[in-house]
Amino acid sequence: MQATFTNRELLQHFKPLARPCKGPEGQAKGCSPTVQRVDFLRSNFQPKVARVHKSLNNQKKVEQGFFKSLALLTDHYGLKTNDFSGHLYPINLHRIIEDVNGQIKDLNRNLYLNAQRDEKGIITFETEQNIWGGGKLYYLPVEPLYELFFQKDKAASKDLLLSVFAYLYQTVKLSYFKEENSYLFYRYDMINDWLMDAEDEDHNPDDVESEFNHMRYSGDIVLHEISQSFHLEQFEHRLNAYSPVSPVEHSIYSTCLLAFDLMRDYPGRSFHDNIVEHEMNDDDYGVICPEHYLCFFWSYNGMFYDQLWDTVNVDLQEYTYKDKPVNIRFDGSPLPEKTYEFEARVLNLVEELCDSLNDLENE
Repeated sequence: MQATFTNRELLQHFKPLARPCKGPEGQAKGCSPTVQRVDFLRSNFQPKVARVHKSLNNQKKVEQGFFKSLALLTDHYGLKTNDFSGHLYPINLHRIIEDVNGQIKDLNRNLYLNAQRDEKGIITFETEQNIWGGGKLYYLPVEPLYELFFQKDKAASKDLLLSVFAYLYQTVKLSYFKEENSYLFYRYDMINDWLMDAEDEDHNPDDVESEFNHMRYSGDIVLHEISQSFHLEQFEHRLNAYSPVSPVEHSIYSTCLLAFDLMRDYPGRSFHDNIVEHEMNDDDYGVICPEHYLCFFWSYNGMFYDQLWDTVNVDLQEYTYKDKPVNIRFDGSPLPEKTYEFEARVLNLVEELCDSLNDLENE
């Protein structure tokens, strides 16, 4: 079986969603003003079309099929197209495709737009969606929530975030780094062994042991809390009672509202419900599963942070497959029942939650 990676998806280095700011930004580089004597060379002129591909000669027929498929696409995703009627044919179609493709990427970075043309010149739109597009790790830090346990003035924020974490753990089924069957459990153990054996002044064995034990102990406390059904039962009450004052609290409230809407729109839905298993060949290394790119981890801080990203990067580069895409063809045929709308919203929620926690740590 062929790998499902394509050139646009082949893995760069995987990147975390956010990390705390630790210093001022560098000064922007400047340059001396110069006189531009060839500005006309930088202008974009619309070319005069003398002839087009023979399959596009029938303008009326091509545009009729194009706009019919476009209407189905924009209606499905709630998009609005700009007016490009002032452009010559077929440049007007090209401009529309560019415009819609930009809106598609703003809607979901893991959604790809294809415009298929048959031998008669009929253009049909098709979207391809992966659960995970690669290049980004949706790792949700636990330490910022743990720190709230000791801040009485932030009890309301702690309780509301506990409800969100409980939803993601109990219902959406994000894996937790302290569970022995989780992907990160063995990564952290391996990093600990490496740091303990490292012979350099930056990794004192006593400091490594102290940080590792603190991570394990504190991680168990949070795991116990988010396993309680009580936090899910109190979600709506806590959301309604929350009175944000600071910008960070408003950010927390907005993010938690996204989580509540998701729970209400997809009751009982897990991130794993739509996963399609791959058939493996003998020479295949493995399949990238949700637990590899979507999970709870400890912290953006400390000795384990950079080593964790390096370790995961090296490991995931070796994997053969990731999730299979869902294709939707807008030609008037029935749309597939299976889509990744829920999964896209989960990833967006985790990204927003990481930003809110990052702001909270740096408040």
